[in-house]
Amino acid sequence: MQVLWILFCSAFITELCAGESVRLRYGQKLSIKLKDKNNTLEFTSANRTRSCSLWPRSAQCKRGEVSGFLSKSFSITSVRFDDQGTYTQRNNQSKVVSATTLTVYSSTESRTLQIGQTLSISLEGLLRTEASLSFSSSEGNILLVQRGSRVGTLPDNSPIQVSSSSIQVLSVHASDGGRYTLSDREGREVKVVTLRVTASTGSQSLLVGQTLSVPLGDQWRSEASLRFSSKDVTLMLVQRGSPVHHPGYSGRIQVSSSSIQVLSVQVSDGGKYTLLDGKDHEVKVITVKVTDPCASKIQNMDLSYGHQLSIYLLYQIGSLEFKFINETQINTIWSSSIQPERGAVEGSGFDMHFKINSVNFEDQGDYTQKNNFSKVICVTKVKVHTDRNTQYCGEGKTFTISLAGLSSEEATLRFSSKDVNVMLVQRGSPVENLHEYSNRIQVTSSSIQVMNVNASDVGQYTLIDGKGREVKIVTLGLAEPVNLAFLGFLVLVVLVLAVLGYCKWGSEQCQFQISA
Repeated sequence: MQVLWILFCSAFITELCAGESVRLRYGQKLSIKLKDKNNTLEFTSANRTRSCSLWPRSAQCKRGEVSGFLSKSFSITSVRFDDQGTYTQRNNQSKVVSATTLTVYSSTESRTLQIGQTLSISLEGLLRTEASLSFSSSEGNILLVQRGSRVGTLPDNSPIQVSSSSIQVLSVHASDGGRYTLSDREGREVKVVTLRVTASTGSQSLLVGQTLSVPLGDQWRSEASLRFSSKDVTLMLVQRGSPVHHPGYSGRIQVSSSSIQVLSVQVSDGGKYTLLDGKDHEVKVITVKVTDPCASKIQNMDLSYGHQLSIYLLYQIGSLEFKFINETQINTIWSSSIQPERGAVEGSGFDMHFKINSVNFEDQGDYTQKNNFSKVICVTKVKVHTDRNTQYCGEGKTFTISLAGLSSEEATLRFSSKDVNVMLVQRGSPVENLHEYSNRIQVTSSSIQVMNVNASDVGQYTLIDGKGREVKIVTLGLAEPVNLAFLGFLVLVVLVLAVLGYCKWGSEQCQFQISA
């Protein structure tokens, strides 16, 4: 029996004093709970060249801190390689209670950035004055930062910035792809970042005749190349800053110190444009879609009376002609020497529009764009139809019908319902001898008003022009009156609930203060 107890106690003591191994990445937090508040904590470095007391603290050990009162714990916010070793707890009889062996390892990660973005490498708690950063690629190795300062051989405009918490490589280029190694003062690797740099991507939608502009960014013109590719062809448009001659591109490629431009784009210019640097690395990829607003040569446009007409004018336009619907006479309404009597041409260059703010039936017809050689390039067929809508008006209020550009002298208004069909306005004048509407119809230059609306006014109002054509049909309905009594009741309920809630909150606060 005694033998069994001895074996049991031996196993217990072995388990109690068994060592614990902890692996932490450089910069992570170490936390060791003291098994008793009276225990001591000692540290012995991994190479056994240094040993000191962490708790109670000795002058030789300045890392970490002990916190807590009844339950104490030792912690190091950001571990370093020098923190590797054994952390031993002893009781008040100097016997080993536990031992924690710490191993610190460097971190590795891979990142992908687009050209122009910023690479930020955290120091992971490493002091700035102890941090060094080196870069390596297939082209060689270079030291970028040494002991917290940029290496003196780097140019003044080098995109390297060092702060107390990180090292940044600003506006990365394709050549910045490679391996970045962060080291401490002893040259030990703290972190390794493998960077892959990809071309920045974007897309543009252009109309035929507009200009595609590809910014060079901080690229030198003499190093910039531009490649175009589509499902049908792949062409080098610019080589080392000079346009390459291809059929169809003569005079359309312009290169400046800030951009490469493709002038007067066509539908066939849709595809991918890839900007390359001096080492043929892809810097930027732009996907371009080119739309011909008059691809079918004929466009149909249906508008309600009074709405706006807007026709996009192509860049090669020389004149705009109009032919009224079902007529043969053609009139030039705009050219370099003629301005439209109705409507206006707005904008310039590749952003020109012919606009009529409020169309009427006389604006129906064919609008034909011709180039300077009188060749038809686009036809827009416009049809105007009666405008239909529904309005609601409160009883006793004024119901207003806009004339939508129709002259008041030509305006006629007819009202119809299930009980009545009557003409209210004839050629701009209220119809007399309508007792139910006496002094309730008013005509202005822009509208017809029915004042003091009542239930008998509910129905359909038809606005007619001087040729008897229906311009607008408005269906009038009575708006439901607001129940002020019910609204007041709701407001009262909300106020009462708010007061009760406040009183309950105040009571809880009072009880809390008394108990405290």
